Amino acid sequence: MVKPWGTKQDVEVAVATLQKIMQKTGALPEDLVAAEKRILKKATHGQVALFYKLLAAECPEALPYFMGVL
Repeated sequence: MVKPWGTKQDVEVAVATLQKIMQKTGALPEDLVAAEKRILKKATHGQVALFYKLLAAECPEALPYFMGVL
């Protein structure tokens, strides 16, 4: 079971984690992407908007993994 984001900082940490993994490996593990997608589906509109805003700014190469989630 995946724990939903509770705060803005949770979203920021999620994006920072994705960015670090992309920088080190050049790809995201399928299990991690699936977990983040489940979180996105339960997240508030504001959290979703912040996630995509931060991801686009800090790790745009990860965006394709999260297209068409909602």
